[in-house]
Amino acid sequence: MRAQVFYEPGKMDLVDAPDPQCGPADVVVQVKACGICGSDVAYYFGNSSLETPDGKGPCILGHEFSGEVVEVGEIPRTLGLFAPGDRVVLDPVQYCNACEVCKRAQPNLCESKTVLGVSTDGGFAELARSSYTGVHKLPDNVSYEEGALTEPLACATYAVQNLNVQPGDFVVVYGPGAIGLMMLQLAKARGAGTVALVGTRDYRLKAGRELGADHVLSTECGSEFYCEDVPGFIAE
Repeated sequence: MRAQVFYEPGKMDLVDAPDPQCGPADVVVQVKACGICGSDVAYYFGNSSLETPDGKGPCILGHEFSGEVVEVGEIPRTLGLFAPGDRVVLDPVQYCNACEVCKRAQPNLCESKTVLGVSTDGGFAELARSSYTGVHKLPDNVSYEEGALTEPLACATYAVQNLNVQPGDFVVVYGPGAIGLMMLQLAKARGAGTVALVGTRDYRLKAGRELGADHVLSTECGSEFYCEDVPGFIAE
């Protein structure tokens, strides 16, 4: 298969790589869409480290992806969970499903977890392998491109749920990146009375305004949305 392999900061190559082998508990998918997360950019520029044993490559990045099932391991096949041709989205967190935190439905805290595209090969390739516990069917009315946004959307949803946004609340979202823009929309959907979006990059702040932000505030001098005293504005 063809894969974009990360070796070290500043070095990624499109190479011929071995196809992933499907184990008894695995599902192999043909990747249809994969997002580029800010963390992927950070790995490339050396601003963050992988979660491989030594924090280095080689590793196929990409943890926001969807695809079509091409091979199903014995366990999920016996359980009738998946079949070739299924449209699916991948949960990058690969957990043991047996430890105490997994039993408490907190697999992100599993001490033996791996993460696709972060500690093991991910979605910047034609094919990718996942434990069947991290594979979820994609509804027919959701495109592969939309499906690839499931992971960041889950992060945004978790945050807004933890905030317990109530109808009429004043909500401030710091950062107009992809997840921040999702949080803005989720807060509005939960009935927030006013949402203020704070950050940099005017083109993103403009997108936030189009998506329903009541106030967009920039911390950059020269921005058309510049606000000298953001805390003061919010306090009012």
